[in-house]
Amino acid sequence: MTDFSFTETPAVANVRHVVLVVIALGVALGCSGDNLIDPRAPAFSSAAERRPSPRLPKPSPVANDSSSVRYDLPLSLGEGLEWATVVAPHLMSLPIDPMGNNDYVHPDLIRFTGAESVAGCGKAEMIITPYKGSNGFFENPTLLCRNTASWFAPSWLKSPLVASPGLPKINSDPDMFVDPATGEKIITYREASAEFNTIKAISTVNGYSYVPWGTVFEERSHNAVSPTSVLEPDRSLLSTWYVQAGGGGCSAAETHVALREAVPEPGKSLMRVPWKFKTVVNISQPGYNIWHIDVIKVGESLYLMLAAAYPKGSDCGHSDLFLYMSRNRIDWESFEVPFIWRDMPDVNVRTLYRGSLLFDEKTRVLDIDFSAMNLKGDWRVWEAAYSLPRLISTLRSAKPSDMPKISASKLGGDIDRLGERPFIAP
Repeated sequence: MTDFSFTETPAVANVRHVVLVVIALGVALGCSGDNLIDPRAPAFSSAAERRPSPRLPKPSPVANDSSSVRYDLPLSLGEGLEWATVVAPHLMSLPIDPMGNNDYVHPDLIRFTGAESVAGCGKAEMIITPYKGSNGFFENPTLLCRNTASWFAPSWLKSPLVASPGLPKINSDPDMFVDPATGEKIITYREASAEFNTIKAISTVNGYSYVPWGTVFEERSHNAVSPTSVLEPDRSLLSTWYVQAGGGGCSAAETHVALREAVPEPGKSLMRVPWKFKTVVNISQPGYNIWHIDVIKVGESLYLMLAAAYPKGSDCGHSDLFLYMSRNRIDWESFEVPFIWRDMPDVNVRTLYRGSLLFDEKTRVLDIDFSAMNLKGDWRVWEAAYSLPRLISTLRSAKPSDMPKISASKLGGDIDRLGERPFIAP
C-alpha cells in the first residue's frame, strides 16, 4: 500500500438499493508481451508433475491484438433470466480490531455452504489487512468471521495472523482459498521491500493453528503485486495471477499481469508444489494501468477477474474497478467502462482498491466486496451484488458517454430505459 493523505468532505455512504437488470455489448482488449520462463522455478522431476491439465490449454504466446476476443456466458448462467435483482454498493459493518483500528484494505472472502467451518467461524471468512492511518506497519493479514448477524474477530485466534516484518518492509495483498483434497485453508500474502516482492503463505486444517510455509516465490520489486490463486476442482492445476509494476510500483507508467502455474501431486499439500512456468497474460484496459486483482472460476470453464486500475499518468490513489472474463486464463475480454467508479453516484470515493469476488451457482449472483478510501481519507470496505449475466450484458453495451447516466442504484438497468421500470421485490 501507499500512504495517501486527503482532506475533503465525507463520502456519501451506506446506501443500499435494489434494482432490475438487463442489457447487451462492446469489447475492448489488448496487451503485448512475451512468454517469460522463470530461471528460479524448480524443474519437474516426475511424469505426474509433467502431465498437462486435462481440461485447460497450455498458455500460448501473447497476441499483439486480441480485440476480437469475446466469451459467451454458459447457457446455464443466462438462459431464461430476463430480469434479476441488483444490490448497489454500500458500506459493510466490520469490527474494530484489538488495536482500535477500523480502517481496512485488501478483503478476500470464502463462503461455506451447509455445515459451518471447522473453527466455528460461521458462514463466511474474510482475510483482510488493517490500515490504521495508512500506516503499513498495521497492514498484516487478519481473519474475520461472519455468522448470520455480522462480521466478528474470532476470539480463539491471535490477531493479526502474521506479524509485521518491521518497517520499511510491509505485508499486504492477502488471498485465501481452500484445497478440498487435503482440507487445508491456504492464505497467501505479499511481503514487500525496496528490493523484492516475496510471496509467502500460511495454512490451517483445523481453523485454530496456522502453519507458515515460508517463501512461495519471489520477484524483484514491485513485480508480484496482489497475487490471487485458483485451484481447479480436480486439482489438475493451480493458477496464480499477479501484477508486475516494476520499480514504479503504485505510480508505474505501465503494468502487466503475469500467471504462474503448478501441477499438484495427488493427495499432497500444495506447500511444496513446483511452479511450472510464468507467462504474461493478454489483458489490458486502454488508458489505464491494472494495479490489484482477484480471480475466481465460474462453472466449468469461465474465469472472472476483478481489477482496480488507475488512469495512465496518475497512480493507484485514483483507481476504478473493472471486470474481465476468460475461458483459457490467458486471453481476457475487457469492457470499455468500469462497473464501479470513484465519482459514481451513491459511491463517491477518492480511490477504489482491491476487491474480492464470490459467485452463487444457484442464484447466478456475483457478490463483490472491495476496499475504498473515502473523501476524508478513511479506508472502508463496501459490498455489492449483481446478476452475472445481466452485469456482463450491461458492460458490453455501455460506452464511456453512458457513465453519467448510470448511478450505483441503477447499475444494470438498460441504458436507454433507465428508470422506466419500477422495482418489484422478488
